[in-house]
Amino acid sequence: MIAGLALWRVWGMLAVNDIRLRYRRSRLGQFWLTISMAVTIITLAIVYSTIFAISLRDYLPMIAVSLIAWGLIAGICNEGAVAFIEGEAYIRSVPLPKSVFIYRIILRNLITFGHNVIIAPVVMVLLGIVPNWNLLLLIPAMFLTLLTGACVALILSTLSARFRDLPPIVSSFMQIAFFLSPIMWSAHQLRGQFQILTDWNPFAAFLDIMRNPILGVPPNPSSWWFALGVTAVTFAVAVIFFGRFRSRIAYYL
Repeated sequence: MIAGLALWRVWGMLAVNDIRLRYRRSRLGQFWLTISMAVTIITLAIVYSTIFAISLRDYLPMIAVSLIAWGLIAGICNEGAVAFIEGEAYIRSVPLPKSVFIYRIILRNLITFGHNVIIAPVVMVLLGIVPNWNLLLLIPAMFLTLLTGACVALILSTLSARFRDLPPIVSSFMQIAFFLSPIMWSAHQLRGQFQILTDWNPFAAFLDIMRNPILGVPPNPSSWWFALGVTAVTFAVAVIFFGRFRSRIAYYL
């Protein structure tokens, strides 16, 4: 993993080229990412604020930041599952550390996140919301999210190289997780036994520590501890699992 970090020029070039190739010969290029996300946010905000009988002024910032943060989390999980499959040609012909292809996925989604996060300050300015010092908490939140995402991608990509049915399973699981996580709705809307959807949902913890600093609200301390615990466990599992099976990945492909 450390050897892969040292080759930042390689995975940096691969990630940037992935974005460029996706939108080549397009006049707006990568800004279609921002436009698409903005249209989705506005449409869903209008519809669900009406359904939930919530003021659009209160609902729009929450859903905007939630969808942007979820885009990063879901993108890393979905694309991380096929990281080694996408890099098959390189893995079978060039002696590169396997983690290079994981960092490629992380950076690619971070670039997409950078395009989408532009929407958040625009929404804040239009609604007159002033950021505060809680915004600095986004730095450790991003670090935990990316580290956990890299570990999850290591595990999923290794398994997917061997079992090709796993990527569509991961994609379906993330669609279900979207509706079971506090993205379109808030945790305080749950009652009774349904609070388990946030209390024991790792996605909810990472959404909380990423979303609240942007909104100027300190994240719940329990979300920080939960996210730290998930990161520690995922890191330990990834190191053991990847260390055990990394030499077989080229043969799986």
